[in-house]
Amino acid sequence: PNWCQNWKAGLAAVYAPELTREAIWDAMYHRHCYGTTGARIILQFHLNGARMGSLLEHKSGDDRLCRRELKVTVCGTDYIRRIDIMKNNALLQRVCPKDDRAEFTSIDQLDAPPATRDWYYVRVFQADGNAAWSSPIWIGPEGIVAPSVSLGE
Repeated sequence: PNWCQNWKAGLAAVYAPELTREAIWDAMYHRHCYGTTGARIILQFHLNGARMGSLLEHKSGDDRLCRRELKVTVCGTDYIRRIDIMKNNALLQRVCPKDDRAEFTSIDQLDAPPATRDWYYVRVFQADGNAAWSSPIWIGPEGIVAPSVSLGE
């Protein structure tokens, strides 16, 4: 039997500065990429100006740890049902743009600088069932470590 008959091929999108093998691998290594279920959805996600996949480290007490500006831009291939901003794998904000594109900024304001890292990512869901997910952005005090990727593992 064909166990894969109902599966569609997904897509990976990579933000590389040029179309060379080295630039594409470097962008993938630094997680400047996102995935879709197959639709050619355009997704941009920034936290305090840093693109998806970034690791933002700040000195303890730095105000940039408290004020987090999240900017999302989506150009869908169909009506967008919802866009979710996730923080530490929990829903932080949901936007229902009622269009095939959206651009918005959200602020996550903390009362005090955190002692641990936080991570944010974006999920996009379209009316046709297609979806996109950004790479996470990690932010926290100096000394935190983002997950590393090794081709030997």
